[in-house]
Amino acid sequence: MIRSLFIILLLTLTVAQSSAQSVGLVLSGGGAKGMAHIGVIRALEENNIPIDYISGTSIGAIIGGLYAAGYSTEEMEELFKSDDFYFWSTGKIQREYRYYFKRQEEDPTWIQLRVAKKDEKVKILPPTNIIPGEQMDFAFMELTAATSAACNYDFNQLMVPYFCIAADVNNSKPLVLRNGDLGNAMRASMTVPLYFKPIEIEGKLLFDGGLLNNFPTDHMKEIFNPDIIIGHKVADDAKAADADDVMQQISNMVMRPTNFEIKPQDGILLETKFNNVGLLDFDKIDSVLVRGEQTTLAAIDSIKQLIKRRVPQEIIQAKRDSFNTRKPELNFQNIQVEGVTDPMQRQFIIQSIKHRNNTVTLSTLKTEYFKLVADEQLKSIQPITRYNTNTGYFDLHLKVEPEKRLDLSIGGNISTKPINQGFAAVNFRTYKSRAYSLHSNIYFGRFYSSFKLGVVLTIQHRCLFILNHT
Repeated sequence: MIRSLFIILLLTLTVAQSSAQSVGLVLSGGGAKGMAHIGVIRALEENNIPIDYISGTSIGAIIGGLYAAGYSTEEMEELFKSDDFYFWSTGKIQREYRYYFKRQEEDPTWIQLRVAKKDEKVKILPPTNIIPGEQMDFAFMELTAATSAACNYDFNQLMVPYFCIAADVNNSKPLVLRNGDLGNAMRASMTVPLYFKPIEIEGKLLFDGGLLNNFPTDHMKEIFNPDIIIGHKVADDAKAADADDVMQQISNMVMRPTNFEIKPQDGILLETKFNNVGLLDFDKIDSVLVRGEQTTLAAIDSIKQLIKRRVPQEIIQAKRDSFNTRKPELNFQNIQVEGVTDPMQRQFIIQSIKHRNNTVTLSTLKTEYFKLVADEQLKSIQPITRYNTNTGYFDLHLKVEPEKRLDLSIGGNISTKPINQGFAAVNFRTYKSRAYSLHSNIYFGRFYSSFKLGVVLTIQHRCLFILNHT
């Protein structure tokens, strides 16, 4: 009798302990290999393994952030396979948003150098990034603005509590992002140096979090302290660089070594290794995603032994549906512009979007945004939103960096035949209520030489007027 009571008591304690188990999922960086995270999440859900907290770095921050925002694995897979994602990741602009009216004629430029006065000295500034960030910035805004409003800009109030890691450039420290604009946080965490321009959050210049902490299990324990941590690693271990491999040398100097270990008492580490998937091989999503599922299913018995609690998929979907109903429609009213000091310049940008209308829909904003992107007077423009509970509309905050007034371009054409040609150009620009651009270029070669000088005047009212004289 006593033995039976003891067994019943032991079973009761075990069930109580398992029902209280909390689970945190940590996703590493790793570029396109990180699409395997989607397969991991899918396999966990199909086996009713709960995910109570989620975090990640770089691509792990994107997958984790989308999941926390209420996106299903099917929706994430569809997103990464879409034509839109191709344009976001390459910085190219879809044909329907290419604004040919402002587009400059093609020339054989190899490199463009901007000239600016800084610290009372004239400096020549080389390009800072390979891929333009405007496509990615708008995409993150479009995907997550309503989510940020639904969670009241507190990542603990997302469908699944979430944080991500970015690298503070000036302090060389990892920065934990737990609140604010969700898209901005995800964008900061995946900003690979040289590929994308760093972004600024609360006065801090941020790059890819994988530089300093590519697997934030330590922060997961510190912030959420789950009973069990499931970590998924797709990142390669640091490799020794040889004398001829300059990129690996730079990578080893910049990236801080990451501890990918998870102690048995803390949880379980899943690792998916790839031999033929590069940083930007997103076209391999099908095989990469399947590999993530296979990794998880191979360890599912161990995971189930470790985690006794179960959450049916129907409950997860109901939770997702409930959260998604809180997302407001994306319509915009008030527009603020940061980065330009002249009131006429700010009005020029605002008028370019609103055209004297009181509100702006998402589709209208997208069209007018890419018109601004095509404007040679602006180097970059980042949209950030904030939901205004008083008006029921989103306020739009545009972080604008005007183009430097003066830039130099150098290029040419090289041929195996004796028709080589050199090219050089100088552009000067300024704008207030009207935009002015003075441009000149020279071609020189054995068979063809030319010189061109022109001026462009742009007037933005209800209609756009451009006067181009060469």
